Parts: sequence; structure tokens; C-alpha cells
Amino acid sequence: MSALDGEAVPAVTHAVGLMLLPFMRDMIDGPTPGWILSKPAPGTGASLLVKLLTTIASGVPAPESTLPSNKEEVPKTLAALLQNDPTHIVFDNINHSVDSGDLASAQTARTYQARVLGKTQTIEVDVRSIFIFTANNVTLSAELLRRSIFIPLDAKVEAPEKRTGFLHEDVFKWVDTHRTELVHACLTLIQNWVAQGMQRSAHSLASFEDWAKVTGGVLEAAGFAGFLEGQEDAKALAADAAQDNINQLMDVLSDYPDGTLFRPGGAARFNRELTVNLVDILNGEERAKIELGDDKPDPIQIKSWGYSDFDGCYKTGGRVRPGFEKLARKPRRGRSGDGEFVLHFETLSDTKNKGVVFRMSKIPVSEGK
Repeated sequence: MSALDGEAVPAVTHAVGLMLLPFMRDMIDGPTPGWILSKPAPGTGASLLVKLLTTIASGVPAPESTLPSNKEEVPKTLAALLQNDPTHIVFDNINHSVDSGDLASAQTARTYQARVLGKTQTIEVDVRSIFIFTANNVTLSAELLRRSIFIPLDAKVEAPEKRTGFLHEDVFKWVDTHRTELVHACLTLIQNWVAQGMQRSAHSLASFEDWAKVTGGVLEAAGFAGFLEGQEDAKALAADAAQDNINQLMDVLSDYPDGTLFRPGGAARFNRELTVNLVDILNGEERAKIELGDDKPDPIQIKSWGYSDFDGCYKTGGRVRPGFEKLARKPRRGRSGDGEFVLHFETLSDTKNKGVVFRMSKIPVSEGK
């Protein structure tokens, strides 16, 4: 294996680190990061790899859970899972953008407090579980990106589910049969580090300092290279899609006049002033009025704002509002046919319609620097 010959193969090194973590969790003071097994297409093997690694640790595959797309449901799901103190919490086949402050907090907290699903009871539980996520081309919020270790998987074939010629035709059965030897191998790697004096790694990761020192030390003592390498590229890929689409939205909004009022759903007047429906802009209807061409423009897809792959559009502005409110907290930049502008959005309460509107002011970049 090239990762053991001094060649940096970060995906292999991090997969081994994930495999070892349950056996040395008590040696680490503080939280451990989430693990993202990302893949470009279904059938690559991320879910199978998770089953294999968790079987080595626990004797059976970790149960797979669904991560709610509704952010309000995430804390209830976390509370239900964490109160059982599982070794692993696996969210499999995530098919939507993930932006959850509760999930981010749970990954760095020593304890987590939330309401029990279906009850008014609030519980506080210790967080010792290892969070694992599998997804195709996942997009994460900035706070989740910095709390994650990526293990990118790419079969580099058009139909990865049709591959043949594996060393072990039924690899799950092989792992189950040889689990004793595999557990012994994991413990040997950890004991090797102990025997060499428990030299802590020079690597560090914000919020997960002790995990980086201990895990890096074990892997480096065993000859695995590439620890914490390749993460910036993987995280950039996971962030680009949403950010690119937000940038596109800002470019579109910069075409509107200074002082335009935007509403996250509907077009009711605000104090007798006209408003522009953000959902119509995102879906393309409003942009069709100002963008040249016979066809309606494609939707601007920001999945955490409620874009549905199934429907191919935003059905309501329910999730557009919190998404735009967060975006409006700081100035943005947008390019239009008249140049580049700094865009400011003032959030105004609309008590009559029980909602909010956003008033845009635009300043040419030469003035707004």
C-alpha cells in the first residue's frame, strides 16, 4: 500500500484514522470531527465502506439514519440518537445541502441539550459518538465544513456499481469472518504508538486539537502519510456549489434599482411600495423579464433555501426567508451591466402581512470599498 510506503494518500490515511477512532476514543480529550465520505456518483461504495468500518469496531454495522432537510427537525433527531450513546451516528446518502447550527454544535460540544422527539422533555447528553456522513457531491455550510474530515471516493468509471474483480467478492462477509484479526490489527497500531513513547503529532485542527495530536501521532508512528492533507480542496468542492449560486443571485439583484424591496414569497405592497418576489427570481420567472432569450432562465439552486430537485423549483418562500436573512447580515457584491456594486440589505418587518421585506441599497465598488 503506497500510504504505508511514505506516499501521501490522504483518503486511505483518513479511512484508517476513522477505523481506529472507536478503539482510542478514551485517549482523546474533547470532541472529534465529523467524517464525510463524499462521492461523485451512486454506487461508489461509501455506504459499504461505512458498514465495514463500523462492523470492525462494534461487530455489527452502525444503524443508518436520515438527516432531516428541515433544520427545525435536526435537534430532535440528534437528541433521539445521542441519548442512546451509540459508538457511531451515521447519516447515509444525504441528498440536500446541509446548514444546521445544531449539528455543528453537537460536533464540538461535550454535552448536547435538546427536546426529545415527540415530547416536551428536554435532555442533556454527553457527546462521545462519532458522526459519519455519506453523500453525493455534498454541499455544507461553512461551520460544518470546518468541523469535518473528508474522505473523497472516486471509482473513476461511468457506472461504479458495475465494477468487478475485487480481491474479496463478498467483502462484508470477509470482514465479519476476520473481525478478530482486524480488531487485533487496530489495537496493534495504537499500541505501536504507545510503545514508541506516544509522540503527539505536530498537526493541529481548530476545535479538535487533541484529536489531531493523538490520531496524527498514531498514524504517523505506523507509517501512514498524508494526515490532514487534501482537505482544503475537498472542502472547496463542497462549498462551491452553494456559494456560486449565491454569487449568481447577487449578480441578478444588482440589476435592480437602488432601493428595490424584495420579499421572500409573494408580491404584496409594503407601505404602498411595490415589492419583488425572491422566489420568482430564484425560479426564473422574474428574471425572464430582464434576461434576453426566448426560454425561461434555469432556477438558481440553493438547496438549503428549499429548492427541490424533484419539483425543479422552489415551491414556497418559507426557507428562502431565513436563508436570505442570514445572507443580509453583511454586505455582498454583485455585477450587473452597469458594473460591480456593494449590496446592502435592510431587513424590515412587515406586520400587515406577517413577514419581512429586504430593502437593497447598491453602491458602486469604487465608492463602497
